Amino acid sequence: MTEAAPFVHPYIPNSAPATREAMLRAVGASSTEELLEAIPEKLRLRRPLDVPAAFRSEFELDRHLQQVLAKNEPASDAPSFLGSGCYPHYVPAICDEINTRGEFLTAYAGETYEDHGKWQALYEYTSLMADLLEMDVVNVPTYDGYQALATSLRMAVRITGRPRVVIPDTIERGKRERVEGFLEGVAEVVTVASDAQTGAIDEAALAEAVDETVAAVLIESPNYLGVVEAGAERIAFADEVLGPLDRHDPDRKMRLVDALRLYLRLAGSMEDVFGQLGMHRHTLRTRLALISELTGRSLVEPDDRFELWLAVEMRDLTEAGE
Repeated sequence: MTEAAPFVHPYIPNSAPATREAMLRAVGASSTEELLEAIPEKLRLRRPLDVPAAFRSEFELDRHLQQVLAKNEPASDAPSFLGSGCYPHYVPAICDEINTRGEFLTAYAGETYEDHGKWQALYEYTSLMADLLEMDVVNVPTYDGYQALATSLRMAVRITGRPRVVIPDTIERGKRERVEGFLEGVAEVVTVASDAQTGAIDEAALAEAVDETVAAVLIESPNYLGVVEAGAERIAFADEVLGPLDRHDPDRKMRLVDALRLYLRLAGSMEDVFGQLGMHRHTLRTRLALISELTGRSLVEPDDRFELWLAVEMRDLTEAGE
């Protein structure tokens, strides 16, 4: 019988017998066992590993992996709410086309003078962004999503001049550490609890935490638990519309939101409004004019009135915890 040819592993370099013998001669050893003599006997495993035999061909390995993966339901086949940072990301086909070009296809990270592909890609990207945005200078992109998040929050602090940012307690630990480290000494990071029943951010607690000192609120949807933050949009809308009133009257002494609420619910009846608020007619008219000026919305136009009414109702629902 013809002896079977020695197995050369397709994925382990230098596994051919002739190559191994040449390497042993080069280092002056008679066998691989001689190279392992320094390892104590109690740490040596004198039996084969309890694992399946190696596949002898790439075809067999590919078929096996396809069978294993077929047991999973791909995130691309259904909406994914896995959470924990697992989100479907669509990558346009042109990205692979560009990334495989020779001038870009080099090491991912490295020094300036050796990693030419990365720096060429960054140069092309910033050049295009400068043209699109009509800017003289464009910085390189952030390193990863965590840094992009921290940078965004710090930009909000710098642009608004406010000393606090609000984040949910469901944020992944690594993101939290990046945000806190990047904002240390610059802004206070305030954490808002999530609802124990739904896993979503506690809207009432969020509404209470947001005031004129907050530069930004971080909302992830789906969040780390895979929950869609359905209430975030209404909180953002209410703050967009009514936020100028809050910032103009932080102590609510002028009762701008109260006046607006009554005016809308009483169908614009000035008599009923100043009667319930105990406010002079002239004072009420002045404050209604101020409300219109601050919100940029007319109290007469139907579309503007509807947006004001919707914002007030959304805030009331949020503060009531509904």
